[in-house]
Parts: sequence; structure tokens; C-alpha cells
Amino acid sequence: HQLGLGPAAPTARRLPLERLTALMQDGLQNPAYARAADELAGRIRGEDGVAEAVRLIQAQWENQP
Repeated sequence: HQLGLGPAAPTARRLPLERLTALMQDGLQNPAYARAADELAGRIRGEDGVAEAVRLIQAQWENQP
């Protein structure tokens, strides 16, 4: 929800079937969510996650007493 990838999650205590159905349809049919997911996927593809993980591990290792 915060990234614009889908509707806000409902509270589980009071979730009538009609509301759940509407939320699922919105999540699947709203083109804004698909666009936001495509944009996020592009940013993630541009990252070098392994290199970043190695950098963080090395930094932690070097800061050990």
C-alpha cells in the first residue's frame, strides 16, 4: 500500500466477503498498481544486491571488537 502496489490491507476481524472481493478486484484490475510494480521492479533490477550484502557484511566484520 505505501509503495502504491496495491490497496491498503483491511483489518482481519471485520472483513465481509464482499469487501475482500472488492479489494482483490481492485488489486488485480487497477492499472496504477501495475505501473507502480513495474517501476519498483526496474529499480530493483538496477541494484547489485549481492555487492551491497557483501559490503554490509564486511563493514560489520571490520567493526567487530
